[in-house]
Amino acid sequence: MRLQKLFFMVATVLWLSASTQARRAEDFPAAKELAKSEGADILVFYHGGEWCRAGEQLKSRVWNHQNFEAALPKLVLLAIKQSDLPDEAQKQRQEKNKALFKAWQPWNFPGLALFDSEGRLVATREGLNVGMQPAEFIATIKAMVAIREKRDQCWGVETNRSREQAVALGKGLDVLEFSIASRHYKKTLDKIKKLDPKDRCGYVGVYEFKTNPFIEGKIHPLKRKGLTTHQEVIAELDTMLENPVRPIWQQQEIWAMKSAVYAFWSGQEKNHSECLEKIIALDPESDMATGARRQLESDYKRAW
Repeated sequence: MRLQKLFFMVATVLWLSASTQARRAEDFPAAKELAKSEGADILVFYHGGEWCRAGEQLKSRVWNHQNFEAALPKLVLLAIKQSDLPDEAQKQRQEKNKALFKAWQPWNFPGLALFDSEGRLVATREGLNVGMQPAEFIATIKAMVAIREKRDQCWGVETNRSREQAVALGKGLDVLEFSIASRHYKKTLDKIKKLDPKDRCGYVGVYEFKTNPFIEGKIHPLKRKGLTTHQEVIAELDTMLENPVRPIWQQQEIWAMKSAVYAFWSGQEKNHSECLEKIIALDPESDMATGARRQLESDYKRAW
C-alpha cells in the first residue's frame, strides 16, 4: 500500500507539471461532449461487474484511487460494467451507451478502450491482469495515448500535393491496429480515395483487402468449372503483391491464395511449393508460416 501511495504521489507531481488532470463522465455521450470541448481523449474502463474479480480489484486499487485522475494525461474517464451492456433491463443506459458498444464490443474483461476527441476508436487493451500494478496500468494507458499522438503526427504533415496528403493519411492509419483502422476510419479512407483516385500510394488496396470474397468469387469457381489454366487469377494476385505498402500478413495471405490455385492446377507442384516457401520466408514465426510448413510435409493431404 505504501508503494502504491508513493507511486501515485510521484506520478501526480510529474503529470500536473505537464498536463491537465483527467475528468470523469457518467456515460458515453457526456464523455464525447466533454472530450470535444476540452480536446481530450476518452478512456473507457470495462470491468465486467461485481462478479469479475480482476475487474473489481483493478477498479478498487487503481481506477477509483483518489489520485488516479491526477496521475494521468488529459483524459475523460468512463467506467462501464457488464450490466450496462444493451439488454431489456437497462434500456436507459443502453440508449446512452449505444454508440460506445457499436464502436467497441469487448470480448475479454477487464479492458480499456481509447477514443479520440471526435469519438473515433484508437486502441484497445483487453483481458487485463488481476495483479496489474498502478504503474503498469498507467503505462498501458500512456502507450495507448501515444498511438493517437503518433497517428496525429502523421496526419499533421503539411503538403499541397494530393498524393503526399494521401500517403500521410495512410501512414496515420498504419499506426493503428488494422481491424480498428479498416472498420472505424471509413471517412479517412474516402479522403485517401479522393486525393489518390488511382491508388498509386497503395493504401486503398491495403485497407479494402479481403480474402474471403476473392476465394469465393475467383478461386473456388476455378475448381468447380474444371478449367485447365488459371493464369488470369495468378496475374491478378501478382498485381496485388506489387502494392508497395502491403503489410507482410497480407502478402502471406496472397501467397496462400496463389498456392491454393496451384494446388489444383495440374503440373504446378513446384509453383505450389514455392508459394508456401515464400509464406515462411516473409515471417518464419507467424501462424501462416507454421501452416505452410505443415503443407510442405510429405504426409499432408490437401483440402482443396
